[in-house]
Amino acid sequence: MSRLTVRRVISTDPETLWKRVAGGSFAGRWIAPAGFGEGAGSSLGAEEAAWRESLRVGPFSFKVAGTWAERVPWERSFCLLDGPLGMRIGEEMRLERLAAGTALSLTVDFALGSGGFGEWLDRVCLSGWVLRRLERGIAKLEEEYRRPEDEKDPDLGVYLERPEDRPWGLDQTGSARPKSSRPG
Repeated sequence: MSRLTVRRVISTDPETLWKRVAGGSFAGRWIAPAGFGEGAGSSLGAEEAAWRESLRVGPFSFKVAGTWAERVPWERSFCLLDGPLGMRIGEEMRLERLAAGTALSLTVDFALGSGGFGEWLDRVCLSGWVLRRLERGIAKLEEEYRRPEDEKDPDLGVYLERPEDRPWGLDQTGSARPKSSRPG
């Protein structure tokens, strides 16, 4: 079994992002779309809804059955997809409100089959392909909700240090003795 995790900040609120991505799996929309299935349960009260999706890997299309294991609107969802020949996908999505928008965290566990051959395929062939497709899909979401004031380089890091991070304060070099406030 292989695991991929992607974390990004999307410039919108969690409610808007939830409405955009709820109703089916990321695999069905971003990784291997071959047509959206029937009975996707897009309403908020459809935690136990099951649906079918068509996925495509290269020239091969196949149907998978999806079920929601957990669904908490605007916060997280966890779905399981089962397909032919031992294909299994577990997707966990978490949304967290930030000052800059919503932190989207998506973890995808997948297995193409069981045994050594299936694990080899997952590791060597499928992992890179799934990661590229996930990155492309999330990049589309970022572009869709991009604001003019958003930074151009998402990897640019800003690190803040609070005075309580250093018990001796920011103006001192780290000596164990505090500065005396009495004059000379």
